[in-house]
Amino acid sequence: DLDKQLSAKEPFNGSLPLKNKKNKKTKGMLNVRIATQEFSPVTLHKMSTQQQETIYKQTKQIDRLSQKNESLQHSVEQVQQQQQQQQKQQQQARGDTTDMMMDTDVFKPTKRRSAARLECLVVSVMAKMLSVWQMVLAKCVYGFPVIGAYIDFFVLFVGSLLRLELGYTVLEGAAVSKRPKKLLKLYEFEGSIECKTVRETLCALDLDCIIYPCPSAAGSSDAYLSRYADEAQKWCGKKGGALPVLVDENYADAPLVLYKNDRILQYLKDEYGNNVKMTFLQRLRYGVANQRVSMLVYKYLYTTLLRSLPAQGNQRYGNTVKPSKLLELYSYEPSPFCVRVRETLSSLEIPYVLKNVAVGSKQKRQEFKVKFAKKYPKWRQKMGLIQVPLLIDPNTEKEVFESEDIKKYLLKTYCVA
Repeated sequence: DLDKQLSAKEPFNGSLPLKNKKNKKTKGMLNVRIATQEFSPVTLHKMSTQQQETIYKQTKQIDRLSQKNESLQHSVEQVQQQQQQQQKQQQQARGDTTDMMMDTDVFKPTKRRSAARLECLVVSVMAKMLSVWQMVLAKCVYGFPVIGAYIDFFVLFVGSLLRLELGYTVLEGAAVSKRPKKLLKLYEFEGSIECKTVRETLCALDLDCIIYPCPSAAGSSDAYLSRYADEAQKWCGKKGGALPVLVDENYADAPLVLYKNDRILQYLKDEYGNNVKMTFLQRLRYGVANQRVSMLVYKYLYTTLLRSLPAQGNQRYGNTVKPSKLLELYSYEPSPFCVRVRETLSSLEIPYVLKNVAVGSKQKRQEFKVKFAKKYPKWRQKMGLIQVPLLIDPNTEKEVFESEDIKKYLLKTYCVA
C-alpha cells in the first residue's frame, strides 16, 4: 500500500512489507526510495504560456498608448498656447465681437460632417448584415450535420476553379531557375486574394517559404494582440502596412522587403523565374486570373459571401500558444484539403514552413515518396501519387495526414480557448 508514501510531501526512504492480497501475510521486505512530484496539466501549461505572451503584448500596448498620450498632451498644449496668442491679438485689433463669431462658426453644420455620418451609418449597417450572414453560414450551411462538410469542400473546389487552378502545376524551367539559399518569409493571411496570388506564384515557381499569418483582429480594441502584424509593419515601415509582405534575406547588405502583391509577383518572376517558359495558354490563364475584375469577383462574391467566417483564415480565432519550432506543411495551393489546413493555421496565428509540392515538382515529390510513402494508402503508392496535406510538428514529433485530423490536432495542441 503506497498511498501514504505517495501522498507525503517529503521523499520516503526505507523498507516496505510485501503483502499478499488474499491472506494478507507478509512475504518479505522491500527497500525503496519514493519521491513524488506534482506535474501541472498540459492545458495549464499552455494557458500560462499564452498568458505570458498576452501580458507582454499588453505591456507593449500600454507603453505605446502612454507615448501617444504624452505626445497628444504636448501638441494640445502647443495648440492652446497658439490659440491664446491669436485671441489676444484679435481682441486688441477687433474687440470681443470676433470671439462670438468664431464660436458660432465652430457649431455651424457642414456638408462634410453629414457625409461622414452617412458613411458611418452605411458601414455599421453592412457590418451587422455581414455578422448575420456569418451566423447563417456557420450554423445553417457549414455547421449542418454530415452535409456541411461536403458543402465546405464543394465551396473550396469552386474557389479553386474561380482562380483557374493557378499553382496546380510547376511552370516549365522553374527547376533550373535561380533558387534562394535562405527561405523567403511571407507575412499574409489566408482570406486575402492579394496574398493568394503570391502563394500561387510561389507554388508555380516551386519555391518554399516561411508563412507568418497575420489575420485581422475581431475588433480594433484587441488589434495589438496580433502575433506578427507589428513585425510585418516594422519590415515595410510607415509607407507600407498592407499585406502581403515578402522578406528576402538572400542579400549580403540587408534583407529586401517588398509589399503589395503586384510588386512581389514581378520580383519573384524576375529573380527566381529567370528560366521559366510559359505557353500561350498559361500566359492567358494567369493574365485572366490576375486581372482586376477577376480578383474583385473572387474577393467579394466568393470570399465575402462564402468564406468570411473568422475560423476560415480571416480573423484571429481563439487564444493559442506559439510553437517553439516551426511546423512544416506539405501542400499545393488549389487543393481544397490543403486550403482547410492553411485556414486553420492562419486563424490560430501559427507560423510554418510551406513546402509546395505541386504537380511537376519532381525532386520534392520524389523525396516525399521516399520519406512518407509507407504511411499513406497502398493504392496511392502503386499509382505513384502522394498524399497532401501533411503536417509535421517537430515540437511533438508528430506527422499528421488528412485535413480534418490536422485541424483537430492543431486545436487540441495549440489552442487554449
